[in-house]
Amino acid sequence: MKDYPKWDYQEYPKTLPRQDFWGQVRRTQFGRPVSEAEIGAIVRAIREGLALRADDVVLDLACGNGALSARLFDACRGLLGVDLSAYLIEIAQESFARPPDFQFVCQDVLEYVFSEPAPERFRKAMCYAGMQYLVPGDLVRLLDGLWDRFRGLEVIFLGNVPDREKAELFFAEGPFDESLLREPKSQIGVWWSRDELGDVAAVAGWGAEFSQMSEGVFNSRYRYDAVLTRRPRRS
Repeated sequence: MKDYPKWDYQEYPKTLPRQDFWGQVRRTQFGRPVSEAEIGAIVRAIREGLALRADDVVLDLACGNGALSARLFDACRGLLGVDLSAYLIEIAQESFARPPDFQFVCQDVLEYVFSEPAPERFRKAMCYAGMQYLVPGDLVRLLDGLWDRFRGLEVIFLGNVPDREKAELFFAEGPFDESLLREPKSQIGVWWSRDELGDVAAVAGWGAEFSQMSEGVFNSRYRYDAVLTRRPRRS
């Protein structure tokens, strides 16, 4: 069986050229950056999922080096990217930031959600290919904190989520260790079924709608996107 080792989010980007933006955040296929057409499909899905408006201020959680965030600048009034990697945030600030409206900060996303001093300014939020690297309990806390503190938040876009029901398409070379599917430090992170993610979101006060990733993106067979909208919490 093929080995799928863990990877070091903090150190791996430092092994690549400073301008290899997609490689640093592993927007790659077999180590090569995905095509511009695939990036375009991803950006369209985010814009449509968030229903971006010119007056929106967007929160991008686990933003990495900001390369994807920057593709949204022309569709909104402002964006704040948050990531725990000081190295990637340094690159984001160097290559993509446009203060004061488009900025990036280095902080653990969960700590940020519970310490942001002006959460009411945000209308849209996203986390692209990042939520699966959270411990499931921390995802629950994250969604709960966004509902409770970010009262103006209307929509959350969760992109590139590994689909538990289609994991076998990724682990195609034979039997695999079931424990890998719940390991946030694995290559893919935690695999979520749509039902499971929908239930977690509903408890935190978010309704969830799901869509398969665009066929134009190489890993779309076993990934999906989720759009969460604010609803009354379950009693």
